[in-house]
Amino acid sequence: MKRRFVNLERTDENIADQYPNVFDGLQKDAIQNAWDARATKKGKDWKTLIKYDSKQSVLVIEDFGTTGMNEEKWERYQGLWHTDKAEDSSAAGSRGQGKFLFHYFSRDKLVLTETIDEKGVYRFSYGTTGEYGEEKSLVDFVKEGQKLNHQGSRIWIIRVKDELKPGLIDSAGLANYISASWWEVIQNYDATILVDVDGQVTQVGL
Repeated sequence: MKRRFVNLERTDENIADQYPNVFDGLQKDAIQNAWDARATKKGKDWKTLIKYDSKQSVLVIEDFGTTGMNEEKWERYQGLWHTDKAEDSSAAGSRGQGKFLFHYFSRDKLVLTETIDEKGVYRFSYGTTGEYGEEKSLVDFVKEGQKLNHQGSRIWIIRVKDELKPGLIDSAGLANYISASWWEVIQNYDATILVDVDGQVTQVGL
């Protein structure tokens, strides 16, 4: 891994300020990413899981039945961390600026990303809005028994901000945001959206 210094330290905060509600914004961006990457047009076996572990202070967003990110999509996803692409709108990233909300939810702006593409290639990165660094404990956190093992993507938001924890513990509130945004997908496609708070799993309905 290389450390990449860039001038995007406050980007996550600036983007978060554009959302009337950051929890609603988080679920919209996370699920839109997964839905856009569905492996089949009808969303067969498509599923998104939003999981919060309050003891470890970790928020995980994982999708199933998606294509994952191949090399091209992976480079575009990482694009906003490269200073030479920061002003190039055509290289803004396959999943848009909304992904900076992931960094906003972390006290240290720290996000880990895993993906497995259609060829079975595994990719992993970790970093903040400001840099990619070497922190072996975080690599071990993912790779020792918890490594992604299916086609799709998984995002780890590490050390969630204290002021945002109550909103994540409110699984019913989060499920309501999801239902209001994604009821058509839930109703018309073979799609499953789950909210897991400390092992209590809720399937979002209409």
